[in-house]
Amino acid sequence: MQTRRARSALRCLSNAFALPVLLGAALSGCGGGGDSSPGPSPGDAAAPPSAAEDTSVGPGDAAPDAATCARPPCPDAFVLQLADATSAVPPDVGPLLPDMQLREFTDNCSDLYAQGIFPTFEIEIDDAEWAAIQAEFADPGGREAQGLSPKPYHPLRSFKYGNEVVTDAMIRLKGNPYFSWVPPKMQFVISFRENDRSGRFHGLRKISLDAPWYDPTLLRERIALAFLREANVPASCANNAKLVVNGALYGVYVNKEHVDKEFLERNFDDPEGNLYKYGYELKTNEGEADTSRRDALWAAADLETFGALIQRDRTLEAWAGEAMLPSYDGYWCCNHNYYIYDEPGKGFTWIPYDLDITFDGLPVVQGIPTQDIFSSAWGQQPQVAISLADPVWRQDFSRIVARMLPYYEADEFERRLAAWNTQIEGAVRQDPNLPFTLAEREAALVTLHDFFAQRFDHMSRLMQSETACDRGEEGEDLDRDGFGRCVDCDDLNREVHPGKPDTCNDRDDDCNGVKDDGEPCSRCTEATLDGARFLLCPSAVSWFDAYLGCTREGGLMAVPEGEAERAFLVEQIINLRAMLQAADPMAELSDSWWIGVNDGDVENRWITQDQRVIASPPWAPGRPNGERDQNCGVLDAAAEGLWNDNDCTDPYPSLCRLP
Repeated sequence: MQTRRARSALRCLSNAFALPVLLGAALSGCGGGGDSSPGPSPGDAAAPPSAAEDTSVGPGDAAPDAATCARPPCPDAFVLQLADATSAVPPDVGPLLPDMQLREFTDNCSDLYAQGIFPTFEIEIDDAEWAAIQAEFADPGGREAQGLSPKPYHPLRSFKYGNEVVTDAMIRLKGNPYFSWVPPKMQFVISFRENDRSGRFHGLRKISLDAPWYDPTLLRERIALAFLREANVPASCANNAKLVVNGALYGVYVNKEHVDKEFLERNFDDPEGNLYKYGYELKTNEGEADTSRRDALWAAADLETFGALIQRDRTLEAWAGEAMLPSYDGYWCCNHNYYIYDEPGKGFTWIPYDLDITFDGLPVVQGIPTQDIFSSAWGQQPQVAISLADPVWRQDFSRIVARMLPYYEADEFERRLAAWNTQIEGAVRQDPNLPFTLAEREAALVTLHDFFAQRFDHMSRLMQSETACDRGEEGEDLDRDGFGRCVDCDDLNREVHPGKPDTCNDRDDDCNGVKDDGEPCSRCTEATLDGARFLLCPSAVSWFDAYLGCTREGGLMAVPEGEAERAFLVEQIINLRAMLQAADPMAELSDSWWIGVNDGDVENRWITQDQRVIASPPWAPGRPNGERDQNCGVLDAAAEGLWNDNDCTDPYPSLCRLP
């Protein structure tokens, strides 16, 4: 049973204070009374603040010692250990944490990500360039309609950190324009290599500044990444930072490491392999790489083939880390933000990335039960499903989760939340561009604090029941469908269990590790138009699986450019949907169907499976709109067969053309 030291320390404080003040008091060791006061800031008079003033420890504030507190600190309040603060701190980077430390663990991050500092980055930018960035933020769709990138780089007059000044850095907007761009706060990438490809700052090519509206704590990703790094999963370094624009504070951010060549050098023995963002978008060796191994990885339909291409333990560790958090926007769940790296001579492994939708954070889908580490109900990808459907792989995965579980220790997460919130709280209160209110932030901090113990207890119970699976037992039958959780891939859904007919619903109904492999879903339907033969394959798969499926049938993915051909295929899709739903009213069929075009190699250069360039694709209005994260084409039956661009790893039915 885990101790509750940090929770006890917080309980001993006055409940009259908001959580940010409570967390700051827990870190400083002061009791939560209205008469507690922080020490003076450098350069400030030592007079105590009034009761109306914020008394949390903020940037530039010295932490009080026990003598300054109105009453003695709670037992075990001094439980914080500092991860990697050093005595060599550049000027004006913000205060070190007090000498109450967080659990130590070793990583080799750049000094810009030291956990004990709160750096300030200052930029000077011409008014015209700043106005242009603001216009891009206000209307990304308008720029895309003109064929322009919504996130071009702009020159900075200077970038300053402490006494260091860079005069050739550039800045651009960051994030998904249609999801994460919420006024008034913009997010940024600052690059040191746009003018000089060898340019680096403290060993980094770029500085990434995140402040998503859906994480008002500004701490979820920092805590998540620290957990992964401590558990020896390749993950970005991160802390928090302030950004000052033309002399004025612009905001507080998560300061996060890019996944790039320097990241590979830090995490892998051989950093010269191919790195793929979203699992397919090549980010290293762009001009010379052979991507056939990537295509073989996504085509692997059995464990023997898949296992021969990957680093098994490292891959299972990355999946386990995502599932344990849980992450709602990675590979384990929902198939979006992740990298894969093909280390020469060793094989592929997964790299979790963009973990701001983690822990208790569900900005889009509400009311979903806590993610089950072993469940297939969370949109797991085919490689995960076939892995956990195999008893040996499942045992290996269970062993890895058990090894990593101590790093998720709830008390430690609570201490990190307290320490890091104390570090940034004062600056957050001064942030003029918050996309949320301070009240919303305080509520989010309380929820996050309470989540850690709930999640740890949930995972502990899950691992205890998993020992029954290791002994060959069926385990507890939670949904009472006659199949225990050890054999039931979704034991919260009676419509999912071994032997259940698998229908077209993008779900593994029969728990064999493969979605939609039952009849009639797995059967393709042939249709002919003026001698041209088409296959309509209703099983929802990734673009890569569709590509290989058409090849196995002796054909190529269809490229329906002409109006008559598109209208014919839309009619066939409507007829097929009616047939499937007559056989099974629960069957679903998407309006989007994979076709044989992609721009994964060169943005906006759409080529076919046989390398033909499409000069004027028949796009639906406002399409394509996905930039570099949506590189594969679909026919949209709801838009009269016009085209759209989608994420290549999303599951859709597909259209083939036979010879």
